[in-house]
Amino acid sequence: MKKLILISSAIVALALAYGVRAFEPEDVDVVVDALTDATFRDWKAKAATGDLLAPLVVGRAYDKGKGTAKNRAEAVAWYKKALAYGNPVAAYLLGGMY
Repeated sequence: MKKLILISSAIVALALAYGVRAFEPEDVDVVVDALTDATFRDWKAKAATGDLLAPLVVGRAYDKGKGTAKNRAEAVAWYKKALAYGNPVAAYLLGGMY
């Protein structure tokens, strides 16, 4: 859980450093590339609470096979959840799946 807080803090720091803007896929990859099995489970649990960024992180983890097994169908499903929250990065990544 401490790693999840640390990673979330890094995301906030990125947002502050670059100003308020939509996250780029590369920003999400910084988080996803650091995932372990445990932190992936934490992000997945966070996604179930309605967190706006978590479904994108979970989808990207499935897409890249980081912290979990690579699973295209799960990646698409999680990108769609993130898109339903209005995340434009999810739209971009979902488009790349087709």
